[in-house]
Amino acid sequence: MTLIKIRDPIKNSIKFLLMNGREITLTKEELSKIITTELSNNIYWLYNKKLSHDEVRKFFRAMVHDSDIEPEILDKIASYILFFVENTTLTVYLYKNKDKQYLEEQLQILKELREKYKTVIKTKSLQEKKEIIDDMLEICLGRGIDPF
Repeated sequence: MTLIKIRDPIKNSIKFLLMNGREITLTKEELSKIITTELSNNIYWLYNKKLSHDEVRKFFRAMVHDSDIEPEILDKIASYILFFVENTTLTVYLYKNKDKQYLEEQLQILKELREKYKTVIKTKSLQEKKEIIDDMLEICLGRGIDPF
């Protein structure tokens, strides 16, 4: 999954050196369609510190037992899911040699996840936040993407 990015300010692009040795260049415009959160080589929550063990444990307990949880944790979970899917999409897109059909399909999913993320952040209802995050996870799992 490791990508090495090399910025090229003159060409307004970013080059990615893939683990298989291939180099792929994306314009900043292309990249901004995929990544709206944060570009990262380290996307798994356990290693990137976006979520703590305690937060993930509380999240799953709240979902399984339908119990209360701090709204900030739910916001962080929603943000992490979007971050994970965006970076996974980018990685696969680069390894598929910028396959346009793949990207079109994924951009539809990212659009839906981004809308759901914005709703999670805006809503005050814990139950609604949990339901929307559950929907986000269903979308991910339906595409074979498991953020956790």
